[in-house]
Amino acid sequence: MMMYLQCLGFSPTHAASLLTVMSVGRICGSLLGGFLGDRFASWSPLHGRALVGQMSIVLGAIPLCWVLWFYPRAGSPTPVLAAALFSFSLLALWCNPGVDRPLWSELVPAYCRGKIIGWWRTIAETCGTIFGGPLVGYISVAILGYKPSQDLQQGNAESLGTAMLVCTMLPWAFCLCCYSAIHCTYPKDCRSEVSRLLPKS
Repeated sequence: MMMYLQCLGFSPTHAASLLTVMSVGRICGSLLGGFLGDRFASWSPLHGRALVGQMSIVLGAIPLCWVLWFYPRAGSPTPVLAAALFSFSLLALWCNPGVDRPLWSELVPAYCRGKIIGWWRTIAETCGTIFGGPLVGYISVAILGYKPSQDLQQGNAESLGTAMLVCTMLPWAFCLCCYSAIHCTYPKDCRSEVSRLLPKS
């Protein structure tokens, strides 16, 4: 994102300020996600958290698409870009505190809870770290024509933004399918957990 903002013409200091705005959005988004997860779970115990996950992905995709696709082509005042980056961070981070961790903690047996959550976080972070950056680089350079030149900043921003969008939206589409499946799998998991905890006669 720092490289993308600099391709848009922002100085390193200005780009860092915009990333700080995103970081504040992440803090607020994590708190909001936990609050919404609990609120929706109390409203609909079997479907509320899955709905929060679906909402987070769909709502978070809107400002991200605007930042990565529309902004470099149309341009807007910097405060509008800052607001979009804040909105993205605010809306796209509900899944972890509001859905993932509560469901893992509820359904995974206590004796292996830490190990399972550790593996889950390791796999999630590893996939993004190993495949994300190189894939964005390959798509932007080999397919979309990114060239490291000061004279091509606008075209580079469009190439890099499109590559980032592709590498974000495709996994998010898969995640949306997974969170949608929770509506079917979670009630069954709850019944299995209740049966496991009931004393055997």
